[in-house]
Amino acid sequence: MGTSHKVIFTPSGIRAEALPGQTVFDVALAAGVDIQSICGGKGLCKRCQIELSPGEHAKFKLSVDANALSPLTDSETKALEKSLMREGRRLACRAQLCGDAVIEVPSDSRQHQSVISKAGTAIECEPNPAIRLYMCELPKPELDDNPSDAEALMAALRDFGIEARPEHRTLMKLQPILAQNDRQLIAVVRDDQWIIDVWPRDRSDRAL
Repeated sequence: MGTSHKVIFTPSGIRAEALPGQTVFDVALAAGVDIQSICGGKGLCKRCQIELSPGEHAKFKLSVDANALSPLTDSETKALEKSLMREGRRLACRAQLCGDAVIEVPSDSRQHQSVISKAGTAIECEPNPAIRLYMCELPKPELDDNPSDAEALMAALRDFGIEARPEHRTLMKLQPILAQNDRQLIAVVRDDQWIIDVWPRDRSDRAL
């Protein structure tokens, strides 16, 4: 096992240690960094975009090489070609750490936006939204393994630890959306129990 790498996330300032080959997303998740993902780190949703900050960082006493991350993957190259990702950015779930790094998480890649408020009583509250988004890719049916699209979607959500069933209107939209989006979609789930809607994979909505 190789030497671990120091990773600092900005603007939060969270520090973490990473093993060689670990993805930025996995390190961020373990460290509690606020970063978006609705596909579970599978490279589908393109929401976990980050930027490497190479150079000397006196504030952090860290020197970051321009090659601190692994080369672009095919999925990242395609995202750039389709303008789904800005030049200079990486997908946290695809980029592997190869050295010490300072990683910026842009505001549009964070799950929660920072809010500046006046002094008051602090109340700690764990966010628990009733409606969540999950990006899924359903397998193509085969002769010896041909579940219905609804069954395939329910199975895909189980990978997120969710046991949810589609509502009637969701079933009506399911097949055409899968056909038009290479069997990729965003499932809108309420209370971790009901699939109340399905969206095309490239829908830009960031919140409901």
